[in-house]
Amino acid sequence: GVKNIMFIVIEGDDRTGKDTLISGVCKATKWEYVIIPRGPAGYAAYDSIYNRYDSSRWASFLRSAEVLNKSECLFVYCYGDPKTLYERRQNEIDDGTHPEAPKGKDLSVEDIESRLKTYRFVFDVFYDEDKRIYLDSSVLSPKEMVAQVLEKIK
Repeated sequence: GVKNIMFIVIEGDDRTGKDTLISGVCKATKWEYVIIPRGPAGYAAYDSIYNRYDSSRWASFLRSAEVLNKSECLFVYCYGDPKTLYERRQNEIDDGTHPEAPKGKDLSVEDIESRLKTYRFVFDVFYDEDKRIYLDSSVLSPKEMVAQVLEKIK
């Protein structure tokens, strides 16, 4: 029979390990799942973080999240200790691939902490509790993060 396609939505602020996790899950599963880097909660979180809240955009993001909540989906929130994320931002090399990189160095530990709180709040509001997992990339290794995702989807 045809297997249910499963979506994995990977959310989290910059430098929280999303790309590393996506790469690890794709390799481990031989690209079996559709991975969405930053879903509707992420866009809504950034609208809040950058003070561009718009009720019609939010309504649209919530409808998208509703569709995802009804499907075979796992929602992963990547985060980390604000001091660790601050260090990662300071050590980031501006190679032109991340236009926000130079601006990221201007954020304080407190700014990062505030961004994480906002993102986490929106993530929890948008996605069904039983389909959410939380991965702290300042504590878990990339391999451990991948293992936790694989455990949840099997």
